[in-house]
Amino acid sequence: MKKFISILTALLLIFTFSACSSAPTATDKTAAQLAQTVQNSIEFPQLVEVTDEDIITENIGIDLSQVTDFAVYQQMLSVDVSEIIILIVKDGAESQLKTTLENRKQSLIDDFAFYPNQVASAEATVVGSEKNVVYLICHEEAATAEQALLQEI
Repeated sequence: MKKFISILTALLLIFTFSACSSAPTATDKTAAQLAQTVQNSIEFPQLVEVTDEDIITENIGIDLSQVTDFAVYQQMLSVDVSEIIILIVKDGAESQLKTTLENRKQSLIDDFAFYPNQVASAEATVVGSEKNVVYLICHEEAATAEQALLQEI
């Protein structure tokens, strides 16, 4: 009987601890670290970090009250479409902010439709989310950069 109770207790402890070790729901990386991973994964043209919250809110439409950290990089010249947006978001804000970035993707496609050399980059833009990170990567090789980002998250 003692063996049975010991085995039962051991199994109970195993199941209890295995439930506690489930995958984390938040990344431990900063938005800047994740953006650097994206930039290092493929060759981007010269990008400028956008830190002005008014520009981010008004021009891109991001509600920064739903974000705990962000990194936004845009092309230096408007004839070269490349952009990285990494948002570390508050619980429950993923869907809203992903929609905002989907709208940003469409805006990039519309804005650069008259520049044949840039259409491919705009159309290759990826928008996604993983854990508490919502992101947009605008580049001809955005899918490759996305894979690097997902590995880092």
